[in-house]
Amino acid sequence: MKQRRNKLAKFKKYTDFLEEVVNSDDENREFEDIESLKNRFNILRKEHENLTRKQNEINKKIWEVKQEGKKKMDDLQSELYLMQRKMHSNQNTKLEPEFEYESSSANAQKTNKRTTNSMVITAVNNMYEM
Repeated sequence: MKQRRNKLAKFKKYTDFLEEVVNSDDENREFEDIESLKNRFNILRKEHENLTRKQNEINKKIWEVKQEGKKKMDDLQSELYLMQRKMHSNQNTKLEPEFEYESSSANAQKTNKRTTNSMVITAVNNMYEM
């Protein structure tokens, strides 16, 4: 019994506060009794939980959309890289026949120049591949 009286005394200050809020003489008096004040508090708490849950759902959807966008961007970059490699490969195959035609029509004095041209084209092809 003594423990219950101590608990009651401990919580008395909270009850006094709630009674003061309910019995205030303000023009904006909203609550008729402590129960209506508690009900309002519970309604606000539930609404806060609902809003927090909705915000978490929205944040999750935003994260999912960002992940889908990132994946799509990665896929497009991979596709672009493959297309660039194909384009460079096509350019190399076009350059080689032209070079062979010119080198076959050149005379023996241009053999040194042809070697130099070959090295330049190889260097250019290497740079394209990089």
